[in-house]
Amino acid sequence: GQAYAPVKGQYDLSGFINGVAAVAQGFIKREEVAKKRKKDSEEVYLPTDNTVVAGIVQGYQANVADGTMTLSQAKFNLKQLEYDQNNTLPKINALVTDLVNKGVSNYGNEIDASYIQGLQLGVLDNPINVNGVQVSTFYSVDANNKLLVMGPEGEYIRPNLLKGMLANTPTIKDRDPANAVITSFIKGTYIDGENSKFPAAVNSFVNSINSVMENENAKFSFLLDNPKGHQITDKLGEVQTIKWTEYYLQEGLDEYQKEVFRVAMSSYNDETREKATAIIVKKLMKEDKNLNSDIDGYINKFVTHKTPKDVSETVPISKPTLSGFVIKGKMTKSEKQDLNIIKEIETSIDDLAAGVTDSGKKLNWKSMIEKGTTHVLMGGAVLLTPDPTRPGAFYFEKNMKGATTEDQYGESKPSKGAKYSKSFNPKTQSEEGRIEILKSVLQDVPGGLSFGSTIYENYIDYRKSIISTKN
Repeated sequence: GQAYAPVKGQYDLSGFINGVAAVAQGFIKREEVAKKRKKDSEEVYLPTDNTVVAGIVQGYQANVADGTMTLSQAKFNLKQLEYDQNNTLPKINALVTDLVNKGVSNYGNEIDASYIQGLQLGVLDNPINVNGVQVSTFYSVDANNKLLVMGPEGEYIRPNLLKGMLANTPTIKDRDPANAVITSFIKGTYIDGENSKFPAAVNSFVNSINSVMENENAKFSFLLDNPKGHQITDKLGEVQTIKWTEYYLQEGLDEYQKEVFRVAMSSYNDETREKATAIIVKKLMKEDKNLNSDIDGYINKFVTHKTPKDVSETVPISKPTLSGFVIKGKMTKSEKQDLNIIKEIETSIDDLAAGVTDSGKKLNWKSMIEKGTTHVLMGGAVLLTPDPTRPGAFYFEKNMKGATTEDQYGESKPSKGAKYSKSFNPKTQSEEGRIEILKSVLQDVPGGLSFGSTIYENYIDYRKSIISTKN
């Protein structure tokens, strides 16, 4: 519970982000194990060898025998125990089964989600040996000898309280109604210059989505349980990816916070980033007094992208990169920076593959190794360095020129920068391998593209389309 608890107002700290990422990694690892163990929807998750129940019955018998409990009270307690055993516990198991099948929403409480994973994996019951008898640690009794079960916080609670908690746990399926409204709207086709049908379609869309999001679980599941976002063909014929987490972080963080977030997340894989981002965004949303205004702005992005183009409108197109990637439409300052990064990274790799001259230096592995040179790019922040252990191979790294660190003897030695990519041969590398290098470098270099940003997604999709065309 404390692993990702930030100091209030300190959401820009990388320590907080890394803590959340660690929690996300734990979830993902356990989910992988849980998926392998899952057999069918009828699987029983609660411990069934309940020696505690037998002990309760024996306790009631002893209470009646020694006069500390009347027979009628014992009968009443036994009926309640029977109800828990035959009704409440099976319903709890059915609720766990339903949550496992649907998936717990990212809007849900992480501790509750972890608890459900624990039930699914059977790790919450660690029987102990008492006087030669195996006793379940999942079940216990209260002061009145009534049945208790272990709750999400590790405390023992009455079974009906656990049933209520599970029944109110949001699931990924809660996103479905809003997704259906979004899908219906974005698949519509509107002719350029045509306004007669579009305003009515917008009114219907906005009213429908607002109606659906009156349900809190539906609203937050729609926003947090669509990590891949929604693809929409805009008025220019371009496919755009719209993601709530990307939109919200872009709108809600300042430039410094965005950079800290990007750097802190750069060392994790895509799945961990998605889960960690959802946890962080949820926490920010819960303290956001202007959240509804932000959601309205997000919904309006769908409307903007679908708005028909004016028949007299001229569409600006960027100058293509070496691979032919272009951006249609007017670009923001951030988008221009992203495109320039793509151009520079593409050019540096292609120059190495061709062995071209850069300011009088031959950009090939042999000459660079012999002369001890490296290729400097992005204003000196990044180096494309020949790998001395692999002929013809290079890797991107942080430029640490002039920086030193002290070794164990107190002697200063040149610092080695962090690697932004694995070692690769630009002349023999496959297009699939090139994409993996580009994905790594574009996200990790200083001021690089944000994971999941529209330009990042469109560029990677474009590179993949090159492979499809060749095949």
